[in-house]
Amino acid sequence: MTAPLALRRQRANSSQRSQSFSRIADVVVDNGVFHLDEAFSYGVPDSLLDQVFVGSLVKVSFRDGISFGIVWAIREVRPEAVKPVTAVVDSFALSNPMISLIDELRDRYACSRHDLIRFAVTKKKVVSANTELESYKELGSVSFALLSHHELLERQVIKLVKSLDRFTLVICDTARTLRFLSQAMNEQNLPHVAIDPDATSAEQTKMRINIRDLDKGVVIGLRSAIFQSAKKIHDVIVINEASSHHYEQKSPQWNTRDVALMRQRIEGFSLTFASASPSLELFRLIDSGHVKIFRPRKAIVMKKGRTLTPPITHITAIREGLKKGSVLVSIAEKSYVSSVICQRCRNLARCDCGGKYRLTSEKTLLCHLCSSTEKKFVCRECQATQFLMVRRGADRIAEELGKAFPGTPLQLVNSESAPVSQSVERKIFISTSGVEPHLDEGFAALILLDGEFLLNAPYLRAEEDLFSRWFSLMQLIKTDAPVFVSLPQSHRITQSIISRDPLRFLRSALAERDSIGMPPTRRLIRIAGEVRTLSSVRNTILSELPASIEVLPVSSDGRLVLKSPHDVAPALLHSLRVLQKYRSASKKDLLRIEVDPRDI
Repeated sequence: MTAPLALRRQRANSSQRSQSFSRIADVVVDNGVFHLDEAFSYGVPDSLLDQVFVGSLVKVSFRDGISFGIVWAIREVRPEAVKPVTAVVDSFALSNPMISLIDELRDRYACSRHDLIRFAVTKKKVVSANTELESYKELGSVSFALLSHHELLERQVIKLVKSLDRFTLVICDTARTLRFLSQAMNEQNLPHVAIDPDATSAEQTKMRINIRDLDKGVVIGLRSAIFQSAKKIHDVIVINEASSHHYEQKSPQWNTRDVALMRQRIEGFSLTFASASPSLELFRLIDSGHVKIFRPRKAIVMKKGRTLTPPITHITAIREGLKKGSVLVSIAEKSYVSSVICQRCRNLARCDCGGKYRLTSEKTLLCHLCSSTEKKFVCRECQATQFLMVRRGADRIAEELGKAFPGTPLQLVNSESAPVSQSVERKIFISTSGVEPHLDEGFAALILLDGEFLLNAPYLRAEEDLFSRWFSLMQLIKTDAPVFVSLPQSHRITQSIISRDPLRFLRSALAERDSIGMPPTRRLIRIAGEVRTLSSVRNTILSELPASIEVLPVSSDGRLVLKSPHDVAPALLHSLRVLQKYRSASKKDLLRIEVDPRDI
């Protein structure tokens, strides 16, 4: 890609004292103060009139120093005495639609503008090309592409991209997905730009500024690329939107799906979500008709192998699969045995320090807290000396399968292991979640273990995450490959896998969430702070806001949870943002507000 055009950074010659100007820039200053995120007026010197636009990144005098700011509006009114803009760093940092998006997201997450601007703008000393970002609106659509089983995700995404001959932004869930997709595009000589997550900050900045000059082509990035500016974005494809990797960890903890939907409504590009199954949030929009769904051809869906469940063992499925190729075993833990209990009283095996024991491959008990080891187990509750292995990890599974299939090569796959080669040798691959190898010919059998453990994880989305995880693995197998599911045949996840229909599970799960008043049919807001402060906030909400808002009691660790109908949520969030501004102005600690947190 050609290097970006460089502009010399322009500086105003004016002093910092208030003067009269013919053009006024309303600048949102990055001052780090929550209640001061509104625009402040600065004059545009004559020397910078052709450099300052709505969306420009500038430097201004604020309090006793110089701060960065974004020009939010420009007014041509009668002269008024204000301080001048000091310097122009980037004339076209944000487009008008992006400014509108940030304003909407500020209300959506009850945060400040600069909590969001930092994802869209870099303050590095790299000046953008002299390219004005267009303000436009097209009539695009929002759709969900249900990817077919038995075909690698990257191949299906390439088919979607090839049908488009204009600027397309592809948002991946993980760096691994991004690399698989980029490699597949290289193999098919499909020109594209991949925003390398391992590149330095300066390199990524230059790459993202280069992208702003494109009006055609394919750009691949991770979740922050949803804030990528360009001359004109025609299509956006979000891969695996249900993944936890699409949730930003820093405040205000936005997620790619919601930002993409809001940006599409403002800019009008065509938005496609592509995965083996949608999240419940997206399925709610599909079910209501707001999002179109495109399924794979029925002939592809109906081609499927057997689904095996207990009392049949996974050994049977592995033996059947090895007759035709390699087998993938998906497990939850990479350790040898991650949890042990006393054989007599069934209490968890713990060290004297209180830490939990796990069993190593050397048959030694290792404390996860203080790392001390014990060769002889003695229960702290009943003094028994025998223990049971509760949760086996990859090393233990490999040991068992090595005995069951002597002579068959086994390979452990985790985040630290070497890349898997495309070998014709039949193997048993034992993998933890998210690092499963992709074989060109597909796996001849899929073994889904640890279902009950993953299903009973102590958070609301445990079942949904397990379902999404297992369904995505279906893309890695051959059409006639048997699938072993370590859940009963009557379980609704198992039934969806048998029918190869993810919507069957999602309909049931959505109805259940609605019955208990939980997301996505309600908006959930979690507030953290001092117990006394939260009790006061709770009383105010109960007395002044609609009764349809369910206000749970304040927990002892300082958490207040609110459940609101969608139509009432904007007013509630506005009130919470006003409260934050009041606390900021009063120099009180800000509350931590999370909207629809994933770890419920």
